[in-house]
Amino acid sequence: MLLAHELGHWHHHRGRILFCGKNDVCNFANDALNPERQADSFASDLILPGFMIEPRLRKMKRPTLAAARELAGEFHASLTATLVKMTILNHFPMIIVCHNKTDRRWFERSNIVQPWWFPARSLDPQTFAADMLFNGATEQRFPRKMGADAWFDFKGCDRFEVEEQSFLLPNDEILTVLKLPMRQ
Repeated sequence: MLLAHELGHWHHHRGRILFCGKNDVCNFANDALNPERQADSFASDLILPGFMIEPRLRKMKRPTLAAARELAGEFHASLTATLVKMTILNHFPMIIVCHNKTDRRWFERSNIVQPWWFPARSLDPQTFAADMLFNGATEQRFPRKMGADAWFDFKGCDRFEVEEQSFLLPNDEILTVLKLPMRQ
């Protein structure tokens, strides 16, 4: 991934002096115009080419960690990068969100998801993600349903259920896949 990221800088930022620190590469909190995010996007397209991923996504019934891990293994990519790619390719109404113990770090939403589905800043104690991050609970093998109001706070979100599945990242962070209802 690092080599592909640096090739992205070569392709997009030739002639500019840039320094990538360890917190810059694959930092999904960067905005779209940040050179590091542009290099990451190039790396994603190089390692997880959309034209090769699309047919596999069409065969997937739902976005689970098991399915994402299988895809990541096939392309020798990280699970996080694979989930980002799955989200932006827009096959499922899904959001991936990363939290640490105090705050939301970043999130990515597929384009078919309405913009009012905006994840809460902090983890609700009733989420499985909070149970894993704060209480050491084990990763769930399958997505679990829960009330959307544990993750969102727009008016009427309590009428919906989402499917949640999370895994731990280094540095006391957790990444959660949220599959939203088809009709939002």
